[in-house]
Amino acid sequence: HDQQALLIAAYAAVGANEPDSAASFFRRYLHTNPWDFRTQLAYTAVLCKNSDLKNARAHADTASNLKPENCSAALILLQSALEGNRQQEIE
Repeated sequence: HDQQALLIAAYAAVGANEPDSAASFFRRYLHTNPWDFRTQLAYTAVLCKNSDLKNARAHADTASNLKPENCSAALILLQSALEGNRQQEIE
């Protein structure tokens, strides 16, 4: 139940546009559940939003290793997040 509570809190923080809090919850969850593909992708997106591209790439790599058949999904998500960061820098 503690692990599920971390995920609920992480997604609530994402919804509240609190990426730092979301990253903290995702990091704690993934420490004990590193094989969770969807959470790896969600954490990757949050890391991109926080401009932590080195860690975003590492978690995108982890996600693609977990499910190589879904690698394109991970890359699309990462590309989308990076483009969002570029737009914010321009504005």
